[in-house]
Amino acid sequence: MFGLASLLAAALLFAVQPMAAKMLLPRLGGVPAVWTTCLLFFQSVLLVGYAYAHAVARLPMRAQFGAHLTLLAMGAGVLPLTLLDIPTQPDADPLWVLWVLARLLLLPTVLLAASAPLLQSWFTRVAKGRSPYPLYAASNAGSLIALLGYPLWLEPQLSLAAQARVWQLGYYSGAALIVLCGALALRPVGAEPQPAEQVGNTQVAAAGQLAPALWRWTIHAFIPASLLMGATSYASTDLAAVPLLWVVPLALYLLTYIVAFARPKAEPSSRLNGVFVLLTAILVFMFLPQTSASVPLVLVHWFYLTLGALIFHQRLAALQPPTAQLTWFYLSIALGGVLAGFVHALIAPLLFSRVLEYPLTMALACACLPSRVRPSERARQERFVSGLGLAPEQALGASTPSPWPRRLDLLVPLCVALAAAALTRLELGRAARISVALGLPLIVGGLLSLGRRGRFALTIVALVAATQFDPRVIARERSFLGTLRVETMDGYRVLFHGTIIHGRQPTDPARRHEATTYYAPGSPLERVFAARRRAWAKARIAVIGLGVGTLAAYAQPEQRFRFYELDPAVLKLARRHFTYLQDSLAPIQVILGDGRLSLAREPPYIHDVLIADAFSSDAVPLHLLTREALAIYMRALSPGGVLIVNATNRYLRIDNATLALAQDASLFAMVARDRVFNAAGRVASTWVLIARRESDVADLRADKRWQPAPSMSHLRVWTDDYSSILPALRTQR
Repeated sequence: MFGLASLLAAALLFAVQPMAAKMLLPRLGGVPAVWTTCLLFFQSVLLVGYAYAHAVARLPMRAQFGAHLTLLAMGAGVLPLTLLDIPTQPDADPLWVLWVLARLLLLPTVLLAASAPLLQSWFTRVAKGRSPYPLYAASNAGSLIALLGYPLWLEPQLSLAAQARVWQLGYYSGAALIVLCGALALRPVGAEPQPAEQVGNTQVAAAGQLAPALWRWTIHAFIPASLLMGATSYASTDLAAVPLLWVVPLALYLLTYIVAFARPKAEPSSRLNGVFVLLTAILVFMFLPQTSASVPLVLVHWFYLTLGALIFHQRLAALQPPTAQLTWFYLSIALGGVLAGFVHALIAPLLFSRVLEYPLTMALACACLPSRVRPSERARQERFVSGLGLAPEQALGASTPSPWPRRLDLLVPLCVALAAAALTRLELGRAARISVALGLPLIVGGLLSLGRRGRFALTIVALVAATQFDPRVIARERSFLGTLRVETMDGYRVLFHGTIIHGRQPTDPARRHEATTYYAPGSPLERVFAARRRAWAKARIAVIGLGVGTLAAYAQPEQRFRFYELDPAVLKLARRHFTYLQDSLAPIQVILGDGRLSLAREPPYIHDVLIADAFSSDAVPLHLLTREALAIYMRALSPGGVLIVNATNRYLRIDNATLALAQDASLFAMVARDRVFNAAGRVASTWVLIARRESDVADLRADKRWQPAPSMSHLRVWTDDYSSILPALRTQR
């Protein structure tokens, strides 16, 4: 019964995390940072819950039971979840997200979080002399089941409103089980309990050793939690801000807890540490130049997260205390998670103009690897270093005191930073520059850091610092909505959102009026503008997503262009470093805020053309592709108006999902798939055109680029209450 109660409480706590984040996404522009902020909230919930359990566990058993029973009843009183009813917030920030979650979810989630340590404490009264730590494994198993079950079963099968009702029933069931366990604990049976020192880690049994233990527990919990947030943000920024990409790394993270606490005395393997350090070097090399994410690379990051979490969680399990200090142990673990969330969600965006907290966490992990080098391993390292022509006592550290290893611990990273900064300025192609400026210093620094984890960590920090001074980067901006940078590249000035190009303009003044990327000459969208030049001579054109304002290159004097842009930083960079908006022949208006929300507030029939082209890095905000969103778009269009959607994506069939929406609304749709890349700046793209009647776009039927839409009746359309990316995943590239 105790195991089932622990499993269900944890499952409920972790199922509500992706559910709540998904409910909030449409109200916040669909940005990936929503999940990072939600992680911070739920890590804070764990800390508050464990603090509550720590305080309550010191009361008499009847008082514990009465207090928890009362609060469980109060938590039931705030249900069902009402996140679907909150108003939209176009100017939200992390603090607003935390406030909304705290106002609506704090009490029931804190009580669920507190149940794990409380149930273990009560278990020691019922089953005297038995370790309660297996219940921790049951708790993590429940979390894992919930995380994998949500995107694979609950999300595809049930609407958000139905999910909230199922969760409410689960809360009632979990509360009933917890009450039964508490009732059993009121009448303890069994043999006399063991002394606290005989259960758990006797090294922290003495009160005087508690403070160092608290520090070790916290740092060993902080590092894997920080790796989790870094890997999750990396994947969801370039692929999609969806629960599937949130819960898989979180599930892997929890799986390492289960494995580690199944054998709590097992020390981390030094071979695993070596693999971890090698993977750190590889991922830092690929991450610092902000290489675009791909599915294989995301899988490598997830493997790296699993390996790092396993190493530190194994050490954490080996340091588990006697049962008398059980609640201190859980408090420290929760504090480590909260500190990780605080750094990633609140501190890092203020300190860094790009995502540097992830590689810096990698460096910290290498510096804190919990391993001891055995004599045989030391001998092998010395033979390897000697074969490279290096002095083992300088590269690895002498067995007798010597000032040189410590001097090299600072000298090697400093030389690496200076070399990387100098090599970055070489006039080379992007690929060659990355290989030379990052790869060469990293290899040399790594070889000089063999067996010296602190030196290797400082080498990574030095490389991170050196990459901040790339002369090709003109400007950087970072906000809750993402990271932006402007740089010069191959004769263009380019705007990057995350790792994806969101617009570029030729630096040659004679070519600065040319449209590029998805809108370049010969692209499907350019062909539409060319075919309808006369029909749209006085058109009112609206665009969701500004980029650098490239579409203004097609403006005619009597047209009116209106851009809707969520991120003020994008508008700032587009006006300061690009000239499409200033050079436009038509008047340009830019409205800041989520495009869908802004259109909903405007009168109907005010646009003749609406182009939906909004991305966060390469991730499409799914709230812009729902049945409700389409209704807003068609309401904004004049009777003969046309909607054009940029459905380009490397991993999702956004075109099929959009066509399914059009057919669901009985609208006419066409699709164009352009596979051309060329030196003039044109890139491959996929577009969907939607009109009320076929006659509204009859002049495009002659263009073979635009094909009638195939039937998508087999697809379930996305709504604000339902969206699953599983049916939209590409099965082939």
